[in-house]
Amino acid sequence: MKKLMAYILPLIPLAMGIISNVRGRYGFKITVALQLTCLVITAGMILWNRSSRRSDWLLPLAYVWCICGDSFLFHRGNSDLLFVFGIAFFALMHLNYFILMRCNGKINKWFGIIFTSLLLVYFAIFLLPLEGMGLSLKIAVLIYLLLSCLTLSTAIGLRLAKPEKTVFICAIALMIFSDTTISFKEFIHWEKLNFLLMPTYYYSLIFMCTAMCLKLSRTPHKLPVDGNLFATVGTTGKDNIDSGSVEIINNDLA
Repeated sequence: MKKLMAYILPLIPLAMGIISNVRGRYGFKITVALQLTCLVITAGMILWNRSSRRSDWLLPLAYVWCICGDSFLFHRGNSDLLFVFGIAFFALMHLNYFILMRCNGKINKWFGIIFTSLLLVYFAIFLLPLEGMGLSLKIAVLIYLLLSCLTLSTAIGLRLAKPEKTVFICAIALMIFSDTTISFKEFIHWEKLNFLLMPTYYYSLIFMCTAMCLKLSRTPHKLPVDGNLFATVGTTGKDNIDSGSVEIINNDLA
């Protein structure tokens, strides 16, 4: 039943995202409705799953930060201050993502070095020289950029079953792509990728919800290790489990 719900529940926000894509409507109310739907689904799955971890609650909290961030960005007008506040809340979202990923894996250092270097080159060449971009905004964007790189690098190093690991990576990559199109639009005034900005953002939110549902759907079972310990692994078989996903727990034998 749990595994069935893990596949069915994400179809709700997915349907909402597809309808928005078809109608071409991405207003504030629709966006918040999608975020709240993902939040309720993930929170419900966490409460339902007895083997969930406290770190899993970072994802519902991340949706809260998304709602706060969009509240500023959708209503900012021409205010740089509100834009910075919006970035700050989305930085908190990435911080939640990073801690969640780190609790389930490790940072892939080589990917992190390469990807961060590429985005720093973009920042140094295209954003840093901009005269119309205030210093506070540049600092906020730089911090956000570094957090984004850290989050994706940690997602690459996840030690989870391959399906949810792949979906987590896609979700964060889509979020970074959406953020990049925003920087193209807001700072460089290059708007050819604007049509992808909101769809990639929506599907990032949906994929994060889907990945968490898949993660929580795996009923752990115990395998003997060294006679006095047990290993807790998912029921999907060792072919789908990365090398670090085995959690050793104490076995109190009478």
